[in-house]
Amino acid sequence: GIICTAFDITIAALARFFAGKNYVPTISLDGKFIRPVKVGVRKPVTAKAVATGRRITQLTCEGSSGQTGKLVP
Repeated sequence: GIICTAFDITIAALARFFAGKNYVPTISLDGKFIRPVKVGVRKPVTAKAVATGRRITQLTCEGSSGQTGKLVP
């Protein structure tokens, strides 16, 4: 749950930038976990816009291990 929250917060900041509004709801959030996440390791999260429109913006988000640099969730 906390990893999806980190993704949602990161994506919301980018969505607000493109929308130019303070409130931007998440319509759909899908997570794929590809390897375990260790407790206590920093996990940088990055987001990027795939497609932007007037009403809907499609964004992707990735998290990586602070130790190895490999993608985690």
